[in-house]
Order: sequence, then C-alpha cells, then structure tokens
Amino acid sequence: MPENSHQKDQKSESAQNALFFRTTKAQYVFVPSTGHIHWIKSIKGAVDDIEKKQGSISKTLDCHGAESVIIGYSTEEISEAINHHLAHMTLGVTQECNLRCSYCVYSGKFKDLRTHTQEHMSEETALKACAYFLQHLSTDKKELFVTYYGGEPFLNFPVIVKTHEYLTSILKERVQFSITTNGTLIDRPVREFLVRNKIHLTVSLDGDRHIHDRYRRFLNGLPSFDQIIANIDKLRAENEAYFNLYVTFAVTVNAESDYRIMEQFFSCYQNNVKISGVMFYGSNGIEPVRGNTKNMPYLVNKFTKGCLTHAFDNPGEKQHYKFAADVIAKGLKMIHNRLIAEDGHFLPETLPLNKHCIPGATKLFVAPDGTFYPCEKLDSYDHLSIGNLDSGVSTAKVYRDLEAYAELRDKVCRNCFLVNICTSCFQSASNGARWDTDKMAMYCDCAREEFAKAFTIYAEILEQDDTSLDFLDKQRYRES
Repeated sequence: MPENSHQKDQKSESAQNALFFRTTKAQYVFVPSTGHIHWIKSIKGAVDDIEKKQGSISKTLDCHGAESVIIGYSTEEISEAINHHLAHMTLGVTQECNLRCSYCVYSGKFKDLRTHTQEHMSEETALKACAYFLQHLSTDKKELFVTYYGGEPFLNFPVIVKTHEYLTSILKERVQFSITTNGTLIDRPVREFLVRNKIHLTVSLDGDRHIHDRYRRFLNGLPSFDQIIANIDKLRAENEAYFNLYVTFAVTVNAESDYRIMEQFFSCYQNNVKISGVMFYGSNGIEPVRGNTKNMPYLVNKFTKGCLTHAFDNPGEKQHYKFAADVIAKGLKMIHNRLIAEDGHFLPETLPLNKHCIPGATKLFVAPDGTFYPCEKLDSYDHLSIGNLDSGVSTAKVYRDLEAYAELRDKVCRNCFLVNICTSCFQSASNGARWDTDKMAMYCDCAREEFAKAFTIYAEILEQDDTSLDFLDKQRYRES
C-alpha cells in the first residue's frame, strides 16, 4: 500500500475517535486522547450541520486513537496478584432458586448458559474456599469482602453461618460480608443473623407489585412481591438503623419499566438502589431495554434540578433526589472523573487493559463444586473458568483469557471515544461458550449511545452552573 494512501486511511479513522455532541446552547467535541471537552460554537438561530465539520475539527484537535490494545500485565505480575492481592471472594453457595424470573440468565432462555440446579456448596467445600482466601489475602488492602451468592443463598443458610463464624474468628472486623438475595426467605433467624453481624444485604426488587410480579414469580407461578415486602418491612421494623444503612435494592430494568412509577415506589425507602438492564443478547424472547423504558426525561430533569439547587451537598435535601441520582449519576461520575491531560496527550500508542481486573486476583468467584471463575457474573461461562480449589488459579489460563480479550478490544475499542472511560469486561465479550465479537460490538454500540446522552446531560448542567457537579468528585461521592 502506498504510504500516502495509508496515511489518508489513518486520518479518516482518527476522526472516529472523537464524540461530537450538542446541547440547546452550544456544540462540543470530546477528545479522548486528552480528556478535554472543547466548546465549538454557540447555537444562535439555525443549527449548523456539525457533522460536515467533524473531519477538519478532529484533525485540528488530533483526535487519534490507540494503535493497539495489549494486556499490560506480565505473567509475573499476574502470578503476584493472584497469590497476594485477593480482597474479595464470592461464594456461590447454591445454584438452586425458589423463584423463576422470566428474564433470569439461568432461566433456560440462553442456550449457552447454565440453568437452575439442586447443587449446594458443601460445608467442606466452603471451608476449603475460606482457607484459600486466607492463604491469598491482599497485603495492601485494609478491608476484605466476602459475598454469598446463588441461586438463592438463604437456601443454604447453614453454610453461610458456618463460614461467617470461621472467617470472623480469624479476620475480626477486617472482613465485611454481603448477601445477594431475592428477599423471600428473610425469616426471623435470618433477620437476627443479618442485624447481629451487620451484613450488607442486596434485595432484588423491581418496583411495585405490578411490574415486579410480572417477571419475578415463584417456581409454582405464584407472585413473590407480597412476601418480599412483608419480610423487608419486618426487618425495618425490628431495626430501622440497620435497614437504612445496610440494605440495598437491586432493580432489573426491562422493556416495561417506568422510571417515574419506580421512583414513586422507592421514595418510601432511604436505601440505595442499584439499577441494571436486563440481559437479552442470545436469549429466546427477552426484549432489549434500549429505548423502551418510560419517563427517563422526567428523571433527567429531576436530577438536573437537584444538581442546580446543590441538593446533593445538603443531607436534608438530597434524599428527595436520591433515586434520580442512583439512575443518572453513575455515567456522569465516570465522565466527571475521567483522565484529563495537563498538556499533550496521555493516550499511549499501545493501550493496556489497566482498567480491567486480573481474574482471580482482586476478586474470585467459587462455584458450589469448587470451580473458580473471575466473578459471579461469569459463573455460567464455562470457557472462562480459571481453576479450582484443588489446583488453584491457573496463571497461564488467566493470561490466555486476557490475551484473547485484548485481541477483541483491539478490534473494537482502539478508535472509540470511550477508550479511557469504558469499564466493559469479559461478560460483554462472551456468549457463555466462547468469545463473541458480535456481542461485544452490540454492547459497545449501546454504551456509546448511552454515554453520548450522558455527555449531553453533563454539558447542559454545567452550562447553567459550573460547580453543580462538584459532588461527583471521587473523594466526595459514593454510589453505596
């Protein structure tokens, strides 16, 4: 290929690495190679066709992408991290569940993912996992975390109690515990255990009775909402201080979700709400969330009002805007705390996976049979298993997985404007049985679409008050 032709292709490709967006007042370009958002011009009267100017603007601002994406870790660094940096272990204490949620990844609607089974983690396996955790503890992190996951983890409550007693007898207050539950089995013994030991509890609850019971039903088809509400109301009545501080709601947003109705429902609680979209890629009949939810503009307007009135700096006022922040603020926080170069470019020619965790190092998921996976999101992804309790974490397998993932990122990410913001992981690039470029491209398209909206919201707020998002500073703002 002639040199001039190659250079021309590179310049054309570079233009793709910037995000051009507009508010009602101005036009902007975000340049990921510097982290800067440039004001282009004010909008007065007719809006200019900014797309026609993108090439020349990109060239002027040098909106180049990375030449390649690499792992960024040596095998020695990976081995060191696996052996001495483990800070979070998740125990999959059971694959059994008493609910059959229609959108669940274990529902049988995903051909390459596991389904619910009757398999429980034995006490022997659980204690063996605890021993592994103790042998590989992080030497540089003061706080350690253990999470119980299912299925429905309270179906194996004795193993939860046993491992909690064992680890706290050794680690004392250095270790914190959390449980992710569907909320149907929180009886008196469970409630007493939670409160006594200050266990962080995440309860899956999709909103009011109508929307929740449409998707989250018992094995026999009966609705689950009333039982869950009865259980959490008892927990709150018995110890409101614990409930407000340690309980979080996990909401799965689906194509029928209405944010205004959802906000009205959760307004009676002071708890954090974690929002995630329903998984649909590779499913049989699960509708994508993309563009189907209702009343997002209402929530954006409410969040904007909270920012402009500085409600998030006032403990007495921010509760009124809390749900809006739980939904909107995460993406804006990532934009607000992006890397910004003082001068020159910070984007190297080769981009390491320095935002991706080292599987089996900082975090590890242990399945009921003792198989290791990078985290609980990947316990159905057999090709991503990284070892077991008998052999430990395989450094070679971790390196191969990171290498394969870097190759995918190299194809998709080099010229994306989110290259220094995105936190996508293995789950976005695998269908359960193998690496999947199509799935990754789909996830990336969704991410770019959502972040383009987020950049617009971010600019519209700052146009009105350039201090209104200071609460998103890393040191000041926490989602949980």
